[in-house]
Amino acid sequence: SLHTHPWLTDHTILGSTLFPGTGFLELALRAADEVGGGRIEELELSAPLVLASAAVQIQVAVALADESGGRPFTVHSRVDGEWLLHATGVLVPGPQGEPVRLEQWPPPGAEPVDVQDFYSDLAETGWNYGPLFQGLTAAWRSGDEVFAEVALPDGAVTTGFGLHPALSDAALHAAGLGEAARIPAAFRGVSLYAVGASTLRVRITSTGTDTVSVDLADGAGQPVARIGELVLRPVSEAELIGSRTAGRDLLFGVGWEPAAVGPVGVEWVVLGPDDLGVAGEAPSYADIASMPVVPPGAVVVARTYEGDLAAAVHTATRDTLVLLQEWLADPRLDDVPLVFVTRGAIAASHEEDVTNLPGAAVWGLVRSAQSENPGRFFLVDVDDAGSLPGGVVVGEPQLAVRGGALLVPRLGRVAVEGSSGAGVSEGTVLVTGATGTLGALVCRHLVAVHGA
Repeated sequence: SLHTHPWLTDHTILGSTLFPGTGFLELALRAADEVGGGRIEELELSAPLVLASAAVQIQVAVALADESGGRPFTVHSRVDGEWLLHATGVLVPGPQGEPVRLEQWPPPGAEPVDVQDFYSDLAETGWNYGPLFQGLTAAWRSGDEVFAEVALPDGAVTTGFGLHPALSDAALHAAGLGEAARIPAAFRGVSLYAVGASTLRVRITSTGTDTVSVDLADGAGQPVARIGELVLRPVSEAELIGSRTAGRDLLFGVGWEPAAVGPVGVEWVVLGPDDLGVAGEAPSYADIASMPVVPPGAVVVARTYEGDLAAAVHTATRDTLVLLQEWLADPRLDDVPLVFVTRGAIAASHEEDVTNLPGAAVWGLVRSAQSENPGRFFLVDVDDAGSLPGGVVVGEPQLAVRGGALLVPRLGRVAVEGSSGAGVSEGTVLVTGATGTLGALVCRHLVAVHGA
């Protein structure tokens, strides 16, 4: 997290705190140590890891060696939802490859490059490196090669790192001199020869449009590391915004789960006709006004509304509103639960559909009454063969009876399919309630970032 690793806040790209690609490289080097050394044959980076306030779990998994001795590995992250894949690669045993020394320094014939305004110029394009990542101090150019010096600031701790990600990230900054900034997409043929460096001499050789090789040495020119091939790519603000929530399951929804407690057996009576046939042998009251005494338990309303759908919804909500108001107005009923029973008014699973729209309207209205008057009103929805299970669940304002089992609604995380804003630019976007400040910001964001 940014609390436990505050130095990561110095790596802010286009408004997002981004876990550096060299951080994944360091994780892979550590994994290689754990399985007996060797080098990184390949490290492919896919989804960026954007850090926010929540702590992120990191998982590096290394497979058993294949016939050639290579070990595939993956790097995933999660907040508390599904694991999100960030990187794949292969670790291989054997020699680290021939190291390169950079003892002649500065290189003969190389022309100096002014880097005094390098980081301030980057900041104007949205690449805001903090002090720890502003390590590029000098550079030279000679043909297809760039030479540079990078250093961590005084006091930076390198203990525990093979090669500190901020130092190796600064070494790669020299690859972007005079060009648009890019992030690592892949590392190939990576060998680490020495640990604990705080300053580096760097040689970057262009090998293609988006590829370079990188040699790293210490202040005396002795080999520290080599990257046989580094692939660079651009990144957009929209991609980073999408990565903030991808795989994080940040949306919430209501799901129906088995009740933790069973029904509490209470005496109950039915108010008016029992249209659903759930009352069994329970007595009925014709209406509230005829009640001579307070009932000993709960009062149940089990009614259906037939005919024209719109008229049925209006009738159901009007009758329910009148009943709620009269119930609250009668002090004799202050401690008597009123239970509304419906059938097919809710969908308690993804396989169900709401088939009783008047009943669904009753649920919506009673939910509002529950919020205003906790503990007074209850809702129960039964299936085709369901009946009241000998009582009500005290303390559970909403209940579904399915196959004899009692289910209660609970708030939970809902899996997010696709990235944020996917497909927005393909059509018209309707934003309701957008006349205020937040609405205007949402609209501006949809146009500026997603091309709506």
